[in-house]
Amino acid sequence: MLSRLISLLKVNKYTASVCAGVGVYSVTWVVFHATKTEFSDKISLGDDYKFRDIVIAGGVVGLITTIWFHLGVPKTNTIQRITESRVRDMTSLWQGTLQYLCSLVLLQVALLYVASRMFHTLCLVYMPLYLSESVSEDSESLATVPLLTYIASFVPSFGIKYLSNNLGNKTIYMVGAAVSVIACLWIQYGSGEDFNTRQIYGVAVLLGIGSSTTMISSLCLTADLIGIHTEQGAFVYSAVTFADKLLNGIVVFIIEYLECSSKDLCPHYYRDILVMVCGGSALLGMLVLATLTSVKIGQDRYQSSLHLVVEHVNRPRRPLLHKLENNAMAEIHPIYKTSNSYS
Repeated sequence: MLSRLISLLKVNKYTASVCAGVGVYSVTWVVFHATKTEFSDKISLGDDYKFRDIVIAGGVVGLITTIWFHLGVPKTNTIQRITESRVRDMTSLWQGTLQYLCSLVLLQVALLYVASRMFHTLCLVYMPLYLSESVSEDSESLATVPLLTYIASFVPSFGIKYLSNNLGNKTIYMVGAAVSVIACLWIQYGSGEDFNTRQIYGVAVLLGIGSSTTMISSLCLTADLIGIHTEQGAFVYSAVTFADKLLNGIVVFIIEYLECSSKDLCPHYYRDILVMVCGGSALLGMLVLATLTSVKIGQDRYQSSLHLVVEHVNRPRRPLLHKLENNAMAEIHPIYKTSNSYS
């Protein structure tokens, strides 16, 4: 039950992120369409004001929503007394964190998240550059193709929460990675007028489905790794996010450093980046997942929750808190009944 709720939360979080991306590219399309001229549809240095307007519009919306969030979320001031038992809890927390740090499963799940995030990020960054380099003469495609990618991301975000219970997050990740590889191969071998005008939108759909599927399932696998040990949750998410930011930054730096000084030397540079780097990250995720199949994510959840129940029963009585504790234990493990509460 807890894992299902966490997975649902991750799906909702990613859906909100997709909505934000759809909004950004919708504004981009409106700006390009409204300023379209009969003489030239390609992006040039004279179009800098268009991007300025897009950034201002996005910044204003972001500022308004941030202020709304801080004003709308109530804050509670609580004072916690540090007791001997709390010190022991903090010591066990550090011990559990060190165990996670030395865990091979944490490294595998972090690599899964990094691979999915790298595919998602690099597709968004280099798809417009690829379109400008190889595919379309129409500036509106710089907005419509990524916009279609985001819209296609909605399909998995709504379906995964139902499929994860039957297929499992590992199977869903593998399917999403396979779709991502197919999209990269389509980019590599696609050519001609039909590809530039119509097939590119099919590529955009596959990229959206593949990236969102792997992203959501990797987040769900991270939640499965944490299980009921929510006290280590902040550390686990911080670790995988740090690995994501660091490796993505290094990859983007290397890509920009290796770019040819002249377009004639590398006429299909960004196409090769989408195929090799994005496709390689999808293959990396599949490889890591193959090594992860022998490990049951969250396999000790039942035993750990049973241990928590036994530990809770053996604790000294706390009349003022026992009702809340009993309710919490009943949610953690099904064998615990509120009728066992102490009076």
